[in-house]
Amino acid sequence: MRRVDYQGLITESDEALRSIQKSAVNVLVFQRVQMLRLLKTGRAISLPEAAPLVGVTERSLQNWWRLYRQQGLAAFLRVEPNRKPRLSEEQQQILMQEASKGQFSTIAEISAWVGENFGISYTEVGMWKLVRRLKIKKKTPRPSHVNKDPQAVERFKKTSLS
Repeated sequence: MRRVDYQGLITESDEALRSIQKSAVNVLVFQRVQMLRLLKTGRAISLPEAAPLVGVTERSLQNWWRLYRQQGLAAFLRVEPNRKPRLSEEQQQILMQEASKGQFSTIAEISAWVGENFGISYTEVGMWKLVRRLKIKKKTPRPSHVNKDPQAVERFKKTSLS
């Protein structure tokens, strides 16, 4: 079985890779550089040995290694989103405006509203990810006691302000 000389094939120094890894804001970029560092320093002598250390599958490391060898470090570090959002920018803005009005209290309500208004169906998990990415917070009223007297509350407000 032929061994690959990863230390010779990786042209960047460990120090350069370390600085790239420290400045990485994307987890995927961090893991990719971690793989190169493990192979460059010899802490892992093969992709199967590096896979559990990086925390991804061996197949992913094989794809990353192929990308690095064919297109270089710049392409290797460029991470693009898996897919485009199903809602356009304009539709996302409309959704954010509706959410800011306090119209929704659950993810299911948001998903139903998007389906009715835009004709796009989302799973609950998919809608949760979209809502999280758009930083939409669900609006829920504070709990109130069933025997609360609105007149007594108003009297208290008027007397406590004086």
